[in-house]
Amino acid sequence: MSKETAISVLCLLPRLFDARISRRVDMLKQAGFKVEAVAFERRLDAGKAPSCPVTLLGRVHHGGYATRLAKLLAAVGETRRAVRRNDLLYAFNADMALLALLAKRGLNKPLVQETADILNLQVADGWGAAVRAVERRIVERCGLLVLTTAGYASYYRRWLGVQTPALVVENKLPAAFAAKIREANPPSLGEAPATGRPLRIGWFGILREPWNLRVLDALTRAAPQRFSAVLAGYFDLSMREAGVNEDSFQQVVDNPNIEYRGRYSSPDDLPALYQSVDLVLDCYQPSIPVCWSQTNKYYEACLFGKPLIARSGCSDAEQIERHDIGLVIQGSSVDEAAKQISNQSAENWLRWRRNLHRLPPQIYSLIDEASALAEALRAVAAQSTDPAFERRVH
Repeated sequence: MSKETAISVLCLLPRLFDARISRRVDMLKQAGFKVEAVAFERRLDAGKAPSCPVTLLGRVHHGGYATRLAKLLAAVGETRRAVRRNDLLYAFNADMALLALLAKRGLNKPLVQETADILNLQVADGWGAAVRAVERRIVERCGLLVLTTAGYASYYRRWLGVQTPALVVENKLPAAFAAKIREANPPSLGEAPATGRPLRIGWFGILREPWNLRVLDALTRAAPQRFSAVLAGYFDLSMREAGVNEDSFQQVVDNPNIEYRGRYSSPDDLPALYQSVDLVLDCYQPSIPVCWSQTNKYYEACLFGKPLIARSGCSDAEQIERHDIGLVIQGSSVDEAAKQISNQSAENWLRWRRNLHRLPPQIYSLIDEASALAEALRAVAAQSTDPAFERRVH
């Protein structure tokens, strides 16, 4: 298949509305691919639908893995019709890659899997071993892995023992969007941190870390004249598993020094959110597999020039230390974390701000990733014309 031929790509989506997936579809289209999608719907979906033709496969529920398998099997027929119309299959996460393999049986269609999350189940004992055995078989049948963070390579190379070629494409922001934000908000490096009001700490996204809530609650109650917090996103069910139910969440949100703004849309609401805060909380558990991740908040805060707060041992913390653009909290104590935040000086905040505005755009925005991904996908598509390729991936 020549480079000039418009390769048609079928994207298999675990959810219809997702800002990251929508950006990837846009990236593929801008690189010259013809794109369509099959997608499941979810009740708590938020974000942007992909800008391509979409065939809906039904509705799935968060965490319902047993029922999800039944939904995947029921969707094989509809997916196979879409598979026949396209040259290349691009699955988001392992469950959609499994659907692709079932739907393409007997068809010479190369498969690419993108991984944006690795779940606790995938590295767990017990059932985790069976999950990894299935996933190993799936990945061995892929022509390429696209990873949103380099840390995920440890899982595939060490935990699964697979050597499928991999390409890292981080969840950076579109270059045009980043340039527009920078143009509208030129740096003011000489400004001091907030005076006459508390310093505002923002926590945005999926609100799934009870530890974060407790730190913000402790900090703002102990020093309400110095700190307040702004929360935006939606309450994740994993909070309940950690002992934080809706009532206790509401109790924290009812803290007069914490403002909860509800769910938001990315990227449309990002400017207003980030411009309303002075620092961004980017804390998550420093344990496998979560510690391998890099969050959208990291790239967004870099773009908007907002210093970050992260926990030691996480991928984002490594980047924050490397560029000196925020505070890395040591230890797991809520009280100690609140104290470490409280002890930061205005001089530290100003230094972090200066370093943020010195960051080159490629740190937080997409520059040449689309070209690199396009080249890798064309190579996978070209391999599919070789009879040996079908034997290698099946």
